[in-house]
Amino acid sequence: MENTSFKTLIYDSQVRLFFVDNTKLVNEILKLNNEANKILNDALGKTISVVSLISGTLKGNRE
Repeated sequence: MENTSFKTLIYDSQVRLFFVDNTKLVNEILKLNNEANKILNDALGKTISVVSLISGTLKGNRE
């Protein structure tokens, strides 16, 4: 599966819900980072996920 993100509105368009699957992106970046420390890799993966969510909120509608 490719890296994907979905935005939708729920509860009478009052709440925005975001789904992000960036497993492939995180794995590629962690391969480039040869750091053996698992805590740093975990923090890097979470940071990438947060940035993906933030960038999804900043983008307009893709129509």
